[in-house]
Amino acid sequence: MCSRAFGFFILAFLLNGCASLMLESQVEAQSNASLCYSMVYKKKSLSNHYFKLMVNEALTRDLNCKLIAKDILDFRQKITGISNNNFYSSNSSPTEPSDGINPITARAPK
Repeated sequence: MCSRAFGFFILAFLLNGCASLMLESQVEAQSNASLCYSMVYKKKSLSNHYFKLMVNEALTRDLNCKLIAKDILDFRQKITGISNNNFYSSNSSPTEPSDGINPITARAPK
């Protein structure tokens, strides 16, 4: 009986380790834009463990999602079909407020 419980414990431990390695591989395989998109737009639907893996991967890559905002929005349009016209304007200056929602903070300007 004891050896059966121990065997189950080891099997559960191995399966958990394999699942964790699979998650790490999935995160590592994401492009920079995909990684940032998931961290910005899907944070609430991710588990804490998966989100921590994503943050660690972003830190490993020295990734600053603010610097690739246009790439993130292009990725978002590609997978959702939602137009970026409300979020990004290539001719707006950094000092003037935009009319859309900020893609990084997901807040409207004041």
